[in-house]
Amino acid sequence: MAIEQSVARGPRRKRDRDPSYRHATVVPLPWVDQMLNPLSWRVGHWAMFGAVLTLAADIITGLYLFNFFGIGRQFELQMWLLIAGSLGFVSITASLYAIFFKSGRATGIFAFICSFIVGAAPAWLVLNTILQFIINGGTLPDAPINW
Repeated sequence: MAIEQSVARGPRRKRDRDPSYRHATVVPLPWVDQMLNPLSWRVGHWAMFGAVLTLAADIITGLYLFNFFGIGRQFELQMWLLIAGSLGFVSITASLYAIFFKSGRATGIFAFICSFIVGAAPAWLVLNTILQFIINGGTLPDAPINW
């Protein structure tokens, strides 16, 4: 019956447009539903999550660095710097993947900017340390800090 009516009516008018979302298309979720459902996240969303975790690790590293806790813990500082560097590298890489392979591209661009700001320096320090280990045969060169 619907087919007969559309054929009998003649050409379609502009106000009788197709709906924006047809059957079997993906309807975008509101951002709140998207944010609270990590199973539907794309790579860009995970990169943004990694950037936020990198920021948290940077803040904890800064608290240890400036002796905010009142205890001098070099090992904890090194471990939080290692965590921040690893998270920074992973979030920068994931955001580049999201940008180039269109898996949450807009969020990936924002995640790249954020993760580059908070994660580039720790990621560079971790990569530099790994390269120094490789070049020097498993030991780091002696570099005392001149306080």
